[in-house]
Amino acid sequence: MRSFSTGDKLPQNNEKSTQPNRFPDQNNKKLIDSIPKKDQFFLPEPKASYLKITDQTQLEYSQKKLFNSLLQDLLHIILHYIIHDKEEERGFIVARWIRHIWMLMDCKIDAEEHSYEFTLLVGNVTEIITEKNVFDFFTKEESVGATVPLALKGKDNVFFASREHEGIANAFILGKVKTENFSESFTIVNTTQSGHLLHNPFNPGTVTITIFRKDDKIYVKVKGEGIGNFATLNNILGKLVFQHLIEHGINKFLRKNKFYK
Repeated sequence: MRSFSTGDKLPQNNEKSTQPNRFPDQNNKKLIDSIPKKDQFFLPEPKASYLKITDQTQLEYSQKKLFNSLLQDLLHIILHYIIHDKEEERGFIVARWIRHIWMLMDCKIDAEEHSYEFTLLVGNVTEIITEKNVFDFFTKEESVGATVPLALKGKDNVFFASREHEGIANAFILGKVKTENFSESFTIVNTTQSGHLLHNPFNPGTVTITIFRKDDKIYVKVKGEGIGNFATLNNILGKLVFQHLIEHGINKFLRKNKFYK
C-alpha cells in the first residue's frame, strides 16, 4: 500500500545547546586555521617543476650517451688490437682508451712551456769510451726503453728492439713519440706525436740527448722542452725519469766494457 504525505512538517528543535564550551581557545584557533591564506588562492606553476625534471632527464641521458660512446670506443680498440698489430697502434689497450678519451675531451691541464736540462759524465776518453761508441750503445745495442720511458716495442715493431731512425715508440701511458738518431752529431731526439698526453700540435715536446767530448771526457747532455700539459710536473718528474734512464744506460755501458763504476 502507498503512503500519503499530509504535508505537515516535522517539528524542529530550535532550542540552543545548553552544554558549556569547555575549550574556547582551541575552537577559535580551528576556526582561524580553516580560513584560506592569501597564497592558497593561487595554484603553483607547474612549469618550474616540469623544466627541472626535463633538465635532470637530459643530463642523465647525456651521461648515459657519453658512457655508451666511450664503451663502444673501448670495444672498438680491443677488436682493432686483436685483428691488427700495426706500428701506429702500439700501447696497452687501457692506455690507448685513456688517451682516446683525453683527445675527445681536449683536456688542458697546466698547458704551459716547460724546460729542463742536465749533463752526466761517462768517463775519460779511451779507445772504448768515445762519442760514437756511447751513441751506438744507446741507439743500436740497448732497447728503445733506454731512451723512451717504458717503451717496449722498437725497430720493426719488435719487443725490446733498438731505436729506429724516424720510427715510432710508445712511452707507456703517455703515448707515441717519434724517434730520430743523428750519427753525424751523436744526437738522439724524441718528439711527441698526436695522441700523446703532453703533445701540443703547434709546439710539440722534445727530448734531445747529445753525446759530446770536452777536455778529454765524454758527457751525455739531456734537454727537454716544449709546450704541453702538466708543465710543472714535467719539469720535475720528466727530468728525474730521464736522469735515471741515462745513468742506468751509462753504468750498463761501462760494466759491459769492464769499466766498473
